Amino acid sequence: MRESLRARLVLWYGLVLTLVVVLYGGAVVYQSWRSMVAGVDAELEAYAREVNNALKPVDGGRFDLELPPDAATYFFKREGGRPYYIIWSQRGELVDQSDPDLQVGRPGNTAAGRREVVLQVASGATVLVGRDISDLRRGQWSLFLNVALAGIATLFVAIFGGWFVAGRALAPIKRISHTARAMSDGDLNARIAVEHTDSELEQVASTLNDAFDRLRLAVEQERRFIADASHE
Repeated sequence: MRESLRARLVLWYGLVLTLVVVLYGGAVVYQSWRSMVAGVDAELEAYAREVNNALKPVDGGRFDLELPPDAATYFFKREGGRPYYIIWSQRGELVDQSDPDLQVGRPGNTAAGRREVVLQVASGATVLVGRDISDLRRGQWSLFLNVALAGIATLFVAIFGGWFVAGRALAPIKRISHTARAMSDGDLNARIAVEHTDSELEQVASTLNDAFDRLRLAVEQERRFIADASHE
């Protein structure tokens, strides 16, 4: 029964701790993903405004685009993320795009694995700026694995510690059981060591010791009565 109680205590402790770890780890991963996506959206919006500011309408419904150096470096020389821009005229005609080989749908049809920001220019043109977020997904997957491994390690250590603490907590009950068994086997002088008992069980141990004292007194009185009766 003691081991069964110990196992149940550790099981419930493990279940509660697992729930806490899963919720906390999930919140960390989710908030990290939201923060990274928000950062990418802010980055794209900033460069979309730079493209918008660099876009100048000319005669014949055409546009002239001269990107500032930082925007040109971002779109044409950046290694990770593969950022791109596309500009459509008010009639939906393609005006310019940073990567002619990149297949991008109309605004609102963002392909999987990309983030895009769309700006409507005062001249009627539409500016779309986007980038690949595969690097973010790899980073998020790496974070998920690290959080999962840390959670598993935490659960292992906590459950091992819980098993040890539960054993220490239930040890006084074992001592009480051994003392009661010794009394039932005839050792009337057996007593529970109250000084080695936790405060929650000290009162129980003291009460049982008092009961053992009364039991020994009753047995001794019975023995004296039998001895006196035999003598008579």
